[in-house]
Amino acid sequence: MATYKTTLSAEAFSDPQLEAKVLAALAKDAEAYWRFAEDYLVPDAFSDPHNRQTFLALSEYHTGRAPLPELPAADPPDDLDAAIKHLVDLAQRRKAAEVVGQFWSDLGAGKPVQDVLITAIEKLSEAQQAVKELSPGQTKTLAELLVDMEARYREEYTLLQETGRPSPHPSFGKNLPTFTELTGGFAPGLWILGGQPGLGKTFLALTWLHRYVTAESDTAALWIDVQETRPLDKISLHLACIHTGKCPAIFERRKTRPEEVSEIRRKTAAALGDRVEILEATANTTVPHIRGAVRRLMARTGAKRCMVVLDYLQKFSMLGGGENLVEVRARINRALAMLTELTKVCNGPVVLISSLGKESYRRRIEDANVGDFKESGELEYQGDVGIILRWAQDERNQQKDCAVKVIDAWFVKSRLGPSAVVRLYSVRTEAKYTEADPGFIPMPAELSVDVAAEDEREEVML
Repeated sequence: MATYKTTLSAEAFSDPQLEAKVLAALAKDAEAYWRFAEDYLVPDAFSDPHNRQTFLALSEYHTGRAPLPELPAADPPDDLDAAIKHLVDLAQRRKAAEVVGQFWSDLGAGKPVQDVLITAIEKLSEAQQAVKELSPGQTKTLAELLVDMEARYREEYTLLQETGRPSPHPSFGKNLPTFTELTGGFAPGLWILGGQPGLGKTFLALTWLHRYVTAESDTAALWIDVQETRPLDKISLHLACIHTGKCPAIFERRKTRPEEVSEIRRKTAAALGDRVEILEATANTTVPHIRGAVRRLMARTGAKRCMVVLDYLQKFSMLGGGENLVEVRARINRALAMLTELTKVCNGPVVLISSLGKESYRRRIEDANVGDFKESGELEYQGDVGIILRWAQDERNQQKDCAVKVIDAWFVKSRLGPSAVVRLYSVRTEAKYTEADPGFIPMPAELSVDVAAEDEREEVML
């Protein structure tokens, strides 16, 4: 039987020197490494075995677990993005060349034509999917997906048996049982949390983040803060108060001794450790930067899943997240599409805090719907869970000396369970939200204003 050979060689699509240049850049810039790793770059993008091992070793280096590996002598490329895209293209061409070579070999060896064609089609599909970001979409056979399904089911079933948790995902805890019932816990997906100013969207999201990290030991969380006028340490103070059950206002108004601040700092740091990071977003912050930060955090801590909270969506879309688009809704939709992809990286919930359209303010208090999100655009379709907070009809909301505020959480959209309205009680003295009505709780005496003493002090000053 005659055999046939092709003159097409996989080695023709290799550029070890360019690989060395890219490695030099990735070694110097950790952010660039985490931005490109796994999406644009996979180990097979490097044709040289030593370069491939060096690329893998950079993960250990950038997470502080190993020293800098020996690098090939080269200077970083002038345009890293273009260099990486070229490496990706070469990798796909190498794979295609191997497939074509095997095709001619099999055909010349007398294998059935139908088998040769089926194998070639499968291998070419693998070549197309070799690099995730450049692939128009990945496909799997039903048989492959069923194997994946069974493996994930067994893993999560075993986890439930070992931990006794009500859900394979971290639950909302004993204070918010209905939230767990409605969603099955903090499932991976796009969660959108909206409400009027002053309702406590940020603080509720912080309680979620705290619960997510403390409920299990294999979780981490990244908070992206777009509030340019808010000191980042205020977020850490609120988390410390949530963890220790203290009233944040007492600390914010400096009504307690510094020793108590030291105590809540120590307790919170010991419990949360380095599994929570806060990223201060700027005009240059894009979703790829966030994705890189998530990968770096998960690699450093060994976390299997990560919660991401963005405070807040509309402002982020006007920064780097909306790229260079002009129209507001288009910028939000662009940011939303990329943030949706982020859920696949973090294997956890991506919580987007959103403002509401002004029209929702004018409607009656008992109403809420998914169209209330400001410049909602694709929010209605992309979001897996949409929750809108509204003031409940309760007299305690009008009582300034009451530490309890009553809020209704409207599940206006949920792919994880039914729609519902859940009554929440914000207990400010304990920095928590609960579904159990705590009754009337007075504000701490330290926060009351002594008008007589203030007048006396002003007279002395005069």
